[in-house]
Amino acid sequence: MSDFGRRIRAARGYAGLSQAELAEAIKARHPTWEVSLPTVKRLEKRGADGVKGSQSQWSERIAAACGVPRWFLERGFEGIAVGDDDLEERVAVLERVFNGLLLASAGAPAPPGELARRLEALLTSAQGRSRPDSSPGMDARRGTEPS
Repeated sequence: MSDFGRRIRAARGYAGLSQAELAEAIKARHPTWEVSLPTVKRLEKRGADGVKGSQSQWSERIAAACGVPRWFLERGFEGIAVGDDDLEERVAVLERVFNGLLLASAGAPAPPGELARRLEALLTSAQGRSRPDSSPGMDARRGTEPS
């Protein structure tokens, strides 16, 4: 699955749409566009390669159908400058996408604060793994007894 495809799937999950429902939602808004279930499957698998229309055009249409910002479909959360004024909006979007993914995979939304708890646990775990063991009698660079 392409990165663009992953973002489409996340947007669909957020909106609670199946692939067929997304195709119908796009078609309803843009009747001249040829959109079908196989088109959405191809978009999720290979991105905009092999389908009529540019990735930018698809981003615009899918974002409108799913109720997510276009920038999310174009770039995800990477490479976006976050200022204090829109940080809350970006966190809110991330929480909605997270809940959409949970709905798509587990059938139930996350309880309030679950995203924050999971991110904190992930960060704590990552920090613990990146720190070398510096207990006495251990070589901190290799995690072995000194020679």
